[in-house]
Amino acid sequence: MALIIFGGILSGIFTVTEAAAVAVFYALFVGLFLTRKLNFRIIMKVFLQGGLVSSAALLIVAMASLFSWLLTILQLPQTVALTIGKVTTSPMVVMWLVALFVFICGKFLDVLPAVIILVPVLAPLTDQFHIDPLYFANCFILNISICLVTPPVAGVLFVITSISRLKFERISRAILPMVLAELVVLVFVILFPALSVVFPGWLGFTH
Repeated sequence: MALIIFGGILSGIFTVTEAAAVAVFYALFVGLFLTRKLNFRIIMKVFLQGGLVSSAALLIVAMASLFSWLLTILQLPQTVALTIGKVTTSPMVVMWLVALFVFICGKFLDVLPAVIILVPVLAPLTDQFHIDPLYFANCFILNISICLVTPPVAGVLFVITSISRLKFERISRAILPMVLAELVVLVFVILFPALSVVFPGWLGFTH
């Protein structure tokens, strides 16, 4: 299964979401025909549990989508992007301001709405301040990924609570050291652009 997931994604055969579907069908095939440990009753129980977990996650996505709608109507990202472009001439200061803004928005937005809303209005800053687009993209994605486990929305944490049946407050406290470690990584990635562009450059993905 690990070979199918990572091999399929890294080779470009299918996307991350498609990899999940392929992995599920592989697990069903193995459980039904090879190990023969799956039966109709177990599969129905899995479907029920999956529905409960998905419904909890989709409620979070629904609320995040409402916040996305408000950001779009108020044109807040456009206003912030214009303000950032006017208050400084330093690319590094721009990156810190963008990181702060993305982190705040990411705490209330799901990943896909955040990318759709924020990237088009923030990406032009890379041309204006001669920032490497790959460096900018890495910082953005890392920032948004950290927000997935940072309350109050923290969609990933809500999925974990549904599966583990632990309280959200308990998991939020337990995750804090890891969030701090990820923030330290984000700081280093912003401070040292080479971390984002050198290795891809060796592989010929940058110009």
